[in-house]
Amino acid sequence: NKDINKALMFAICCGLSFLVIFQNITADVPHPDNLQIAHFLVVFLLSWLALQRQSFKLAVFTMVVAGIGCFTKQTETIVFLGPLALFVIYRIQSWPYLILLATIGLLTTAISLFILWWPEHAFFYTYTLPANNVVEYERMLDFGGIYFWGTVPLLTMPSLAYLWKAGGSKRRFLMCWLILGIFVVVPNIRSFLKFFAQWNNLVIVKLWLLLIAWPCLLTLPKILAQFQYQQDQALKKSNFAYHLLALFFMLSVLIPLYPKKILPLLITENIVNKYKID
Repeated sequence: NKDINKALMFAICCGLSFLVIFQNITADVPHPDNLQIAHFLVVFLLSWLALQRQSFKLAVFTMVVAGIGCFTKQTETIVFLGPLALFVIYRIQSWPYLILLATIGLLTTAISLFILWWPEHAFFYTYTLPANNVVEYERMLDFGGIYFWGTVPLLTMPSLAYLWKAGGSKRRFLMCWLILGIFVVVPNIRSFLKFFAQWNNLVIVKLWLLLIAWPCLLTLPKILAQFQYQQDQALKKSNFAYHLLALFFMLSVLIPLYPKKILPLLITENIVNKYKID
């Protein structure tokens, strides 16, 4: 049943996403990371729907929602540039309307920052202090080994080629993923490089990588059905081997995503050695 297969794969995609989110050491407590992930996913969905429907009203709503990103996390302040770039690339409307969208994004962001910085000392704690934090670029060496690389990129790579070749709505999905990633994911990577920053800044990176794999995972039942139909009698006898291979692949993906409620040992060790913390 195609509907059951799609529902099952959708449930698997959601399950993988929740496993990624709950790798965050702050996933079960109120924290800006959780708000940022929710805001990013909403902006991503709205941007894609606006392109799909070529709706200017939806584009306006997207810019307003993107403009309040600073209330989730400082790095989300510039996220409105992502939808704006998409709307310009795909010429969702003529230039006067595109300029209007840019104005709406800038005004919404400016008003949001004004409200955020209105309380006493708010500017110091939300901008001055983080902006003057030491950035340790040598931590790029930890970036791959601790968290970023793993089985999720294995799902990402074939998705890029598949979505680009498919064209149409799938290519628009790919462009939304790429452009928004530049304005959301890259700032979080820089946040990770700051001293005392933890791997919670990278959870959105791994979720972003998994997001591009969703279309491939959702179409997997259809691909497998076509493959099974094309099999000859000799290949059907080796179904056990295919099932075993599929099980091994799924375990290799799921086991590393098991939620961890501990700090990365390498970062913790570096902090202890540097400050001689008992």
